[in-house]
Amino acid sequence: MASAAVELLKGLLCETLRVTVTDGRIFVGSFAGTDQPLNILLLNTDEFRLGPDENPDGRYVGQVLIPWKLVVQAEVQNSTSSHHALDHYL
Repeated sequence: MASAAVELLKGLLCETLRVTVTDGRIFVGSFAGTDQPLNILLLNTDEFRLGPDENPDGRYVGQVLIPWKLVVQAEVQNSTSSHHALDHYL
């Protein structure tokens, strides 16, 4: 099981991920890796806010480390605009 999960993560390198966190923010960036506690590192990232402080155009935040405990959902975005949820893998 562990080696299958590692191979999945290796296959995601440089893919565009969309990560939703507990406060409603959405980060869209290029997956650069993870660490032992599964914090997610994204590069060239844009942040979008939903709710009262909504920012539909987003803002560029660059490199972001997202703590795993804040992740609600992580999805892979590919060029055909389909999404694959990673929830059951992670």
